[in-house]
Amino acid sequence: MLKTVWTWFFFLVATAYLAAAATPPAYIENKGQWPAHVLFGVPLEGGMLFIEQSGTTTHLFDLSEVSARHASRSDKAPAVRGHVYHTRFTGADTGSGAYPAGQEKTYFNYFIGDDPSRWAGGCRSFGHVRRNNLWSGVDIHYYHNGFFVKYDFEVKSGADPSHIGFEIDAADTVFTDNGRLVIKTSVGEVWEQSPLAYQLRDGVRIPVACEYRLSGNHVGFSFPRGYDRALPLVIDPELVFSTYSGSFSDNFGYTATYDNDGYLYSGGSAFGNQYPPTSGAYQSTHNGGDGNGDGIDMGLSKYDISGTFMVWSTYLGGQGDDLPHSVVVNDADELFVYGCTGSNNFPVTAGVPGPFFIGGSEVNPTGTGSSFPEGTDIVVAHFNASCTDLLGATYLGGTGNDGVNTSSLLKRNYADEFRGEISLDVAGNPLVVSSTYSDDFPMVNAFQSVYGGAQDAVVMKLSADLTEILWSTYLCSAGDESGFSVTENSAGEIYVCGGTLSQNFPATEGAYQELLAGGADGFIARLSPECDDMLDCTFYGSTAFAQLYFIEIDEQVNVYLYGQTNAPDDFFILNEA
Repeated sequence: MLKTVWTWFFFLVATAYLAAAATPPAYIENKGQWPAHVLFGVPLEGGMLFIEQSGTTTHLFDLSEVSARHASRSDKAPAVRGHVYHTRFTGADTGSGAYPAGQEKTYFNYFIGDDPSRWAGGCRSFGHVRRNNLWSGVDIHYYHNGFFVKYDFEVKSGADPSHIGFEIDAADTVFTDNGRLVIKTSVGEVWEQSPLAYQLRDGVRIPVACEYRLSGNHVGFSFPRGYDRALPLVIDPELVFSTYSGSFSDNFGYTATYDNDGYLYSGGSAFGNQYPPTSGAYQSTHNGGDGNGDGIDMGLSKYDISGTFMVWSTYLGGQGDDLPHSVVVNDADELFVYGCTGSNNFPVTAGVPGPFFIGGSEVNPTGTGSSFPEGTDIVVAHFNASCTDLLGATYLGGTGNDGVNTSSLLKRNYADEFRGEISLDVAGNPLVVSSTYSDDFPMVNAFQSVYGGAQDAVVMKLSADLTEILWSTYLCSAGDESGFSVTENSAGEIYVCGGTLSQNFPATEGAYQELLAGGADGFIARLSPECDDMLDCTFYGSTAFAQLYFIEIDEQVNVYLYGQTNAPDDFFILNEA
């Protein structure tokens, strides 16, 4: 059975859909995920460049404080500064089209918000975009050199390059320095290097002296020594974004899995790159649901078996913070995602058991950069194999917080709030284990239907299309419980593990450990296939802290566990070779 891998400390692959330093910049087509005047979007280091009909919009973030918070685990939410400026063509035929070329292997998907008309799947990416005859006889060619966004003005023989012009709006200042064009913003500087201009004569490149001509915020080009107008001319500036005070750490890894062919899938938090709503400087607290569209979305990606390219990448979320805890792939290479959300407009699909966000009380997981002012619900989503279509997505929860482990004694490690797991049974139906504070969590055919009164573990099975809860149950007693991992044996029996603080947690008679040994113990439970009976249950711990984070079953139905303890060195050593 394919399993998810929970990866906070050892993220197996870099989620590179936002990091231009990890992969060459890609020109992503607009299929409705951005406003209609946007032609292509290009991910940058902590921002986006949008190619538009009338010019470009550059959206920059300063994410250094978010990175510092992740490192320090501070519980103070930092303000994240941003700046948006525009480059407007002057005197150009802005109705001219844009022509992409060099289609890349990677495509992008956007499932953000509850308006399906704004969802976009299969957005192709390209290595080149050309705009022809913007000025009479002058084209623009956008591309990259493997690291940086680049563009050339291509001037046909006899055309006049003095017509080329653009205005830079909403920057703090624009000036020239040693031949460079410097665009100063509230989050640092962007440079356009001294323009390299040249002509080709009999296949030989002939340099042409070229300088920026700046008047206020209007930019053009001059040629102090002239050039041969009978030959085409190329003007080649180079954008450098590495000088602004952003961060490469604008996404963080949570989970990974694989399919039967060895392709690798990753899930993490992506600090959103929606089209910016404002110009100039602004601040985003990344609180999720604060209305600025720049909170945390889920970022999901598929990589080829060699790890040399990304097959696809998708965003999933609403206007609040959304985080993936666990992912798994079925035999048809369809991705299932389990996570938590603070979004009241998560992109749920029709006919699901949880069409509406319920939420709970405010929760701010320490040091994770996330915030949930209206509480949390569990979310489960199901994509098609190409991830271009959202086959199903639903909320799950009650009036308390669901999907987050915030028990002070069971939240032991950084980001333990975002544990739990999604697995698949032999028929491809998703099994989900998580934690809840809801006394009205939807119970179906439960052997334990009464809320324990604190944080409870909860486990459920859904239909593959996510339109039905096949069964669900609490795993709880009077103290706190956490649900971390779930799997199934060949007979359809369900195995669950997690942590408990309850002395009267329902361990069965004759179990390996019938009584709670310490303040926090791990637990292992075996449930009947229809979840109407607890077949076996045992504590697993010592007088010191212990919890169990992963469970697996082999073909002989032996149980394998992975956990953490503060017990003495030899306490859990048994049958040592």
